[in-house]
Amino acid sequence: MADLIAIGKEQDHRWRMEIPIGENIRLGRAPRTGWAVTWDKQISREHANVILVDGQLKVTCLGTAKNPIFVNGLSVREFNVHPGERFQIGQTVFEFVSDVEEPSGVVNEHSYDRDELSSVRIDEGSPWQIVYGKLPNLIARSNSTEELAELILEQMLFAIPHASAVAVMNFDIGKDPTLRTPEMMRTRVRDDTLPFRPSHRLLRATMESHKNVLHMWNDVERSDAEYTMVGNLDWAFCSPVNERSCAGWCLYAAGSTCNASIKREQLLADLRSTEVLAQFVGSIAQVRLLEHQAAEMAQYFSPAIVNTLKRDNARLEPHEQNVTVLFCDLRGFSWRVDSQQRQLREIFDRVNDALGVMTRNIHKHEGAIADFQGDAALAFWGWPHVLEDGPQSACLAALAMLKEFNREKENDGLNLDAFQVGIGIGHGPAIAGRMGAAEQVKVGVFGPVVNLTSRLEGMTKHFRVPIVVNDTTAEFVKQHMSRGAARCRKLARVRPLGMKTATLISELLPPASAPGSISDADIAEHEVAVDAFIEGDWMRAFDIFAAMSAADRAKDYLMWYMAQRNFTAPADWDGVVNFAHK
Repeated sequence: MADLIAIGKEQDHRWRMEIPIGENIRLGRAPRTGWAVTWDKQISREHANVILVDGQLKVTCLGTAKNPIFVNGLSVREFNVHPGERFQIGQTVFEFVSDVEEPSGVVNEHSYDRDELSSVRIDEGSPWQIVYGKLPNLIARSNSTEELAELILEQMLFAIPHASAVAVMNFDIGKDPTLRTPEMMRTRVRDDTLPFRPSHRLLRATMESHKNVLHMWNDVERSDAEYTMVGNLDWAFCSPVNERSCAGWCLYAAGSTCNASIKREQLLADLRSTEVLAQFVGSIAQVRLLEHQAAEMAQYFSPAIVNTLKRDNARLEPHEQNVTVLFCDLRGFSWRVDSQQRQLREIFDRVNDALGVMTRNIHKHEGAIADFQGDAALAFWGWPHVLEDGPQSACLAALAMLKEFNREKENDGLNLDAFQVGIGIGHGPAIAGRMGAAEQVKVGVFGPVVNLTSRLEGMTKHFRVPIVVNDTTAEFVKQHMSRGAARCRKLARVRPLGMKTATLISELLPPASAPGSISDADIAEHEVAVDAFIEGDWMRAFDIFAAMSAADRAKDYLMWYMAQRNFTAPADWDGVVNFAHK
């Protein structure tokens, strides 16, 4: 594997690219395709082509390039570059480096765990003591683990005066055993002209063993030029950051015994101090991760769930179990606004207040919010605790939301008075828990019941009712919940859009004592008509519906459906209203 390194005048004017074999790469300040050197105005937009062939880099200056390419002070139009050689365009130096692993047996490798290093003596006047004293201030200055890593590099160079180069890298072979290059690498060198490339053998040995590893090339008979990673570096060590929040991270240092009287004991002392620093970085990153997770969880989970997850983080892992899913959407609000920012802000504030009603009642009934989708919320029950009361908590949360929205509608001028709400509730098997990257507390629910619940919410528009539930939920309400808490009535057998299976849907209703609620007798009469409709006796169904109160809109869709077909069920009628192809 070979890389091309670009080094400009400023510290941040540099990049390192892996060179694909046999592929023409365009160099320029802003090439249409290829590698851009944006900081150097002396480099033309399209300046040169480079191609890797037989271990050499062939460089060709384009005819449109305004400035020449220099090799060893000479202007050259076309030339080959060997590993370790350089060329220059404008103020930018390009170095071609090739990664050739050290021959087996040449490197003297020593591995140390934390206990083994604990016996290593640290001198009283060690610069590491100054570094450790600066750490609280470094933490305060850094807004992320990456920023902290940048600051730590400066301190490592200060604390290891005989190190020529230091690095912080992410080389997570646990995630990808075939990994050849670090996913993230930040380096500091004492001399900007020093070509520095960390040893992959050392990195892999560190990551595979989870130990501190020291490589010394000067312990064996050899030629410096033949066996060092770069001609003037002959020792290197690497210390892993053994925390889940920094999986694959490590601290690396390299230098030469030729330029200073460095003994192995001194390198071990530096390795021990670096190991302490690595664990400190990991601990800080872990604390930050936990703080971030706690802040994220507080937005989506009730305090009881957050406390459970803090005590037992393993509960975040996904499990298959029965869950109840609730999907709540807003409708009935005019989204046609003028260009005035004030009115748009007013709509935004109203939507936030509406989402607050949803969140408040979901958390009150110990539900978890999987997502906010614009002006809708997706919540679920059955995680992290197994459902003990079936869909009951979800039903109570939905009725509490509806009650709060209805109360606001009665008070004209309040933020929620223009909203109507549609709620779908489905109960069934699903996988719930953490999804996506391990570093992110993105908890969700996955399974057919989620898709069904979204369709149930859509059914509230057709049947002109605020809450629609699936058959499992309705059966639970009828069998296990007091009619003083919740009631259900059948609406129809439907095949929702995009689904092959028909399901019996019902309306979830508050108790008869609730203001404006229908009576138990009305529910019974409505269900007689629905049964007649399903059985194909449409004239009887229509007559029963027609005799019911016009204010009860739940019957309107079936009455329209029958009228569209002349009140006669088709010969192949199976009792199902088919939305699947609409």
